Amino acid sequence: MNVSQTPVDWHVHAHQAGDMAVVLDSAATAFARVNGAPVGVLMLAEMPGQQVFAELAEGTTAGWTMQATEEVASLVAARGDARIIIVAGHQVLTAERLEILAFGTRLRPRDGMPASTMLRDLAQQDVLAVLPWGVGKWLGHRGTVVEGLVKDLPPQTLALGDNAARPRLWPTPAAFQEAARRGIAVLPGTDTLPGAAPAAGQFGSLVPGGISLRRPMAALRRAVERPATLKRYGTLAGPATFLRDQAMLRLRRIGGRRS
Repeated sequence: MNVSQTPVDWHVHAHQAGDMAVVLDSAATAFARVNGAPVGVLMLAEMPGQQVFAELAEGTTAGWTMQATEEVASLVAARGDARIIIVAGHQVLTAERLEILAFGTRLRPRDGMPASTMLRDLAQQDVLAVLPWGVGKWLGHRGTVVEGLVKDLPPQTLALGDNAARPRLWPTPAAFQEAARRGIAVLPGTDTLPGAAPAAGQFGSLVPGGISLRRPMAALRRAVERPATLKRYGTLAGPATFLRDQAMLRLRRIGGRRS
């Protein structure tokens, strides 16, 4: 990409069929606002049972044309002067009920493994593994597990994930502080909730220089190995946004149980 820095949203979901057209439109607008051009990268975290990347790779999505790269787990969505790289990935659950995002693979890792085992296995497969923050998910026993992983595993084994839903008035998680001390990247992403307004591309980090449209995942892995060069953009949630999103999430859960 012919830009001096490339915006990357490190945690993107498509919750329903057809969502990717809206996601791409949102990202193009956000990337143009951040960097002056509708170009950037979306790291796609598929939920169990989804085949979003495979469906995208088949062709056109609401005016966006999909172009192959030299990597099986990335493609380029093009429309006019917009070029948005999409990297395949999966959201999986460990034995401790921690979420891990596995990027740069079309093969879904098996759920239920211990977190340390899963992270080591993904590193051996050259898959970028991200341990994302979530409301209540890093507290108690699970919080102790996260802090232990950050302290004990080799830095190249994992990255941590921040997301736009984290309240900006809350203290910085201890795991983020330990990650900074050990040279482990903290990668921001939108992590949009089901039913929320489109937000793809609005929260992420800027990777210095252009990213190859032929081998984008290789360039992203190199960037993650140099976390000090990644500049965050976007804002964390204010109190009203946080409370609204949590209320919406709980209402959806109640509705799902009733149905």
